[in-house]
Amino acid sequence: MAAQQSGDPQPNHLEGDVTFASMAKELEALANWQGSMVDFWERYAALTGGLCRASVMVIAFKPAAEGSGWKRLTQWETTAENSQQKALFRGQIAKHVDHCSREGSLLRALHQADAQAESQVEPLDYVMGLTLPLRQTRDTFVALVLLEDCSLERAREAQLRLQIVAEIPNQLLLRQTASKAQGDTLKVANTLDLVGKVSQESQFVPAAMTFCNALVARFQCDRVSLGWLEGDGIKLRAMSHTERFDRKMEVIQLLEAAMEESLDQDDTIVHPNTETHGPLGRDHAQYARSSDLPHLCSIPLHQGDSIIGVVTFERLARPFDPAEVPSMQLPCELLSYRLRDLKRQDRWLGARVTDVLGDLGGKLVGPQHTLSKLLAILVLVGVLMMLLIRVPYRVEANFILKSDEVFYQSVPFDSYIKEVFLESGDNVAQGDALLKLDTDNLELELSSVTADLNRFKREAEKARAARALADMRVSEALVAQQQARLELVQWRIGQATLRSPMDGIMVEGDLKERLGAPVNEGEVLFRIARIDRLYVEAEANERDIDDVLMASEGEIAFLSQPERKYPIRINRVEPSAVSKTSENVFLIRTEFLESPETWFRPGMSGVAKLDVGRRSLFYIFTHRTVDFLRMFFWW
Repeated sequence: MAAQQSGDPQPNHLEGDVTFASMAKELEALANWQGSMVDFWERYAALTGGLCRASVMVIAFKPAAEGSGWKRLTQWETTAENSQQKALFRGQIAKHVDHCSREGSLLRALHQADAQAESQVEPLDYVMGLTLPLRQTRDTFVALVLLEDCSLERAREAQLRLQIVAEIPNQLLLRQTASKAQGDTLKVANTLDLVGKVSQESQFVPAAMTFCNALVARFQCDRVSLGWLEGDGIKLRAMSHTERFDRKMEVIQLLEAAMEESLDQDDTIVHPNTETHGPLGRDHAQYARSSDLPHLCSIPLHQGDSIIGVVTFERLARPFDPAEVPSMQLPCELLSYRLRDLKRQDRWLGARVTDVLGDLGGKLVGPQHTLSKLLAILVLVGVLMMLLIRVPYRVEANFILKSDEVFYQSVPFDSYIKEVFLESGDNVAQGDALLKLDTDNLELELSSVTADLNRFKREAEKARAARALADMRVSEALVAQQQARLELVQWRIGQATLRSPMDGIMVEGDLKERLGAPVNEGEVLFRIARIDRLYVEAEANERDIDDVLMASEGEIAFLSQPERKYPIRINRVEPSAVSKTSENVFLIRTEFLESPETWFRPGMSGVAKLDVGRRSLFYIFTHRTVDFLRMFFWW
């Protein structure tokens, strides 16, 4: 091969060369490769490098994972001798594979990487590369070749040859993928057929026999046995093509011991085992020596995280290949639940109930699902607390503050407002002036009445002197009339200043904006309430009246100061309901247990909480819903 690279023969001479023909046959055989991929790439690099008459050939790949770098898959050289060209080529591999992966191909002079290869006349050292078209993987593969002492024409010819054989790895992957898919499809079909046969049985023993017989035929075994976990050990329940067997036989006991060995280690055991590290198989070795079937494979049957049984495969001539163990495990895992259900159905009722209770107890006290169990315990404790713990229960009602004594100050006669002394919210004492009415008209009327009174008195004296008795009587009557008018005018002038009849607070009467406005007799101008006799009038919904009748005390909180609470005592519950906007309420009169605050004002409102005894939390949270459902479902 090295001798062939020293010269530059013509293409026609190469096509007739025996070495080229042998390489072609080897490349054809390589397309049908059956060995490992590591050996394939080494052989592919060697044959391709020889075909291209290369000095060095490198195959590098870059995984599709983000952040991964280039890795050297394999490297082939004609000789082990190092040269300046090889050293330079190795130092530029990273740069060349990056360029080739971006552009798809590469052909450039080794010493003049920035110059065009076509401009060279003398033989040069060339670097040639090609991105291999592997469409079955997302990884990037690049073939990089060093051609020493080579002309441009020969380099292009070598590039063409590399392109011709570049499809071989992709064809191999396609063939392997198709073969694997066909094999997997066949395995799944066979497994489904086996599952269908076993699922047709309605009892455990026939199903176990069908299971063992089907596995014998499926995996070309001489015998398959099924052991079931009962108590602390494995009991043999079925054996292929054997309806009856004696468990007291030594070979049966050794078989059960081998199954328990797989059970204890919770692992598949293959005997003889060629691996240095793996599960122990001493009981399998002892059973193999005592039986006529030396090749064993025991597979545990799982139900979740626990094991319910073990299946043991036995062969005489052919050992079990570790590659076929997964295909043996698949039907075992698929059918384990069906066999478990049939096993449970075949037992008497008491045993089934015991198992259900045992499983339930195990789930309740076992280590699995710790968070779910903790939440369940917390929920249970919460429900018990709601049912057993009784706390004070209070009925909520809206209230308004009222006073026992309220005085309405009205206008004594028609007049105009002349002066206002107090406003709403002012504290007043008995006798304080509230408002003064205009008396100008009354003063004029007083003067007129006084003049008429004096005139009638003189007329009466004149009639008396003239002894005119009738005129005297008339004049005296007119004097009396004017005297009454005078007293009325004087009284009105005295009532022109309105005064408070008691101590209290002005709750209504902001009249400063009405100065000079006319007022009519009887019109209410002021409302004065006593604050030392305030009481609370609460409104309880009729749905709570049965609880309110048992209440005696409670607390109130004003909307203006909800952080402060004031104790109250119930005095009286009105016997009849009062209709409100959308509900009926009962009025409840209460009194303060402490002296009212100075800032209390009639008309203030808030929320009252009436103590009606102790109730369970469950009743407090659900009684309204229960009452609604009782009414809704009552017919």
